[in-house]
Amino acid sequence: MLEQSKRRNIYPSLAVILLLATSTTLAIAIRPSSAATATTNTGVMIPLYTYPDSTWTAVVQARSTYPTVPIIVIINPNNGPGPSSDPTYLASVKNLQSAGVTVLGYVATGYASNSLSSVESQANLYKTWYNANGIFFDEMSNSVGNENYYSTLNSYVKSHGMTYTMGNPGTSVPSSYIGILDNLCIYESSGYPSLSFISYPGYPKSDFSYIAFGVSYNAAFVTNSFADVGYVYIDNLSGNNPYSTLTSLFLQTEATLSTLDTKSSSTTTTTSSTSTASTTSTTTITTSTTAANDPRLTISSQTTAGSVITGFWTLLYDSTGATLATGYTPIAYSLISGQAYTVEADSYGSCSFAHWQDTGNTSNLRDIAITSNTNLVAIYNCGSTTTTTTTISTTTTTTSKTTAASGSPVTIKVVSVNSLGVQFSGMYVVVKASNGASGGKTLDKGYTTLTFNGLSGTTYTVCVSNYQTNTFSHWGDGNSNSCKTVTPTSNVVMTAYYG
Repeated sequence: MLEQSKRRNIYPSLAVILLLATSTTLAIAIRPSSAATATTNTGVMIPLYTYPDSTWTAVVQARSTYPTVPIIVIINPNNGPGPSSDPTYLASVKNLQSAGVTVLGYVATGYASNSLSSVESQANLYKTWYNANGIFFDEMSNSVGNENYYSTLNSYVKSHGMTYTMGNPGTSVPSSYIGILDNLCIYESSGYPSLSFISYPGYPKSDFSYIAFGVSYNAAFVTNSFADVGYVYIDNLSGNNPYSTLTSLFLQTEATLSTLDTKSSSTTTTTSSTSTASTTSTTTITTSTTAANDPRLTISSQTTAGSVITGFWTLLYDSTGATLATGYTPIAYSLISGQAYTVEADSYGSCSFAHWQDTGNTSNLRDIAITSNTNLVAIYNCGSTTTTTTTISTTTTTTSKTTAASGSPVTIKVVSVNSLGVQFSGMYVVVKASNGASGGKTLDKGYTTLTFNGLSGTTYTVCVSNYQTNTFSHWGDGNSNSCKTVTPTSNVVMTAYYG
């Protein structure tokens, strides 16, 4: 995000992503708390690379006009803090901070090639000269193995009295990077990203941001991405330096987010946890468009013998078939009263879906539209259960174990890149079950970037297709078979290269 240096647009192959928590709660990396992250609202982050002028004043005015919208600005006096303190910068930074704007200083890391001492020295000058709230680390690596480099920088910044760190890999990251800094810019490119590309299920949206430049304003996209990111920047400029001035789309973005933040302030935030046969947990998902009195749908699971079992995968679709939410039984969703949805209850292991308890319907897909709190029970046939046979002379009891779903939730993200490593979208993907009774069953399909929600330790087959002049070449590990099996133990990104 610096006009004088080359912004990375190469997306390297990613190794299998690391570390879901070993507890029953989805992993969320721990970091020191900061005032800038203590909000569920989505805000605007601005590469404010101009010398203090009327655009800085416009940011202060916007903060006053839309007080619910957080603003982060990134200042960059001279490819970093520059050779000496600038009194004009100092006064202008104070004005921004007085208005409630968070100010970060720009430092390039050279994709973890710049020495820690050099980067730390520049960070310290931002604190000493301008009392910056934190640091923005540009040219951030997303290669597994460089996590400690950025963790060290985060610790340095926080230990020197600053409260916020943001990194800019500009593309997807392995989960081992999430939480090392307070926020990661996971997309910086011309055009809008796909929603699946900026979605990281199981992590708070405050961990992520994106920049789309060279675009016209699309309020619908900003609205649809609201649940996925903590900060956005929508820029109508393009070329070598799309940050040469404050975009004319700034106030439109502020207005959209102000409306969304106001709606979101009265809703319940998303919390997720896994469940096993011995642990019961509930996931509540409330969208920003639901009201406090909207009905609650609860889905639980039992065996045909009436025993409560947990940990079965469910999906919630809207009327167009788009996936709204997923999770394991027992699970609760807050829905919009009277709106049409479809729910799906999946089989797992030795337990196959039998029927819905209230209707007896044997289809695991079910259309619903509720106006009051509703409980649905999915009944599973898990083989033999405890039975008692009585004769005149004896009573015989036979017992066999009922097996419920196990494993932690993981995501498989499939991205497509060209021979130069530049990401593009629109290549068809099919995800299939690879073993067990459901072997070969299609579990998901769609276009890159596609994110599939699965279970750790389960084997899946992922197939990608050719289209027109885009011919599949190989996966990121060199495998040239367009269908590849994967058994994830944590979140994984699969990169398909096309010639």
